[in-house]
Amino acid sequence: MEPIEITGISLGSIFKILITGMTMSVVPLFTALGLLATFGMPTLNFAGESVTGIQALFLGPIQGLTICLFFSIVSSPLAAIGLWIMKKYTSLSLTIRIDEIRD
Repeated sequence: MEPIEITGISLGSIFKILITGMTMSVVPLFTALGLLATFGMPTLNFAGESVTGIQALFLGPIQGLTICLFFSIVSSPLAAIGLWIMKKYTSLSLTIRIDEIRD
């Protein structure tokens, strides 16, 4: 695998990478917190009140998705600015791994 030199990444690509990574990590965490709150542990809050019971089971993933969306919207432009500054001084090297199709 030979690295590919790139000069920039579009804002849309940065957003897709961030939203995918955050969704795959934060939503399962908040789902687990919702599951714990279902059994009475005060792990989730909404409007300053601890949420427990069956409501927490539904609130956990919703809070996780909300947090992912918010942080992706905020951090995507910041990452784009950082990469824009970086490309003024050097290029970015990516190594792409292509999995072969197995029969």
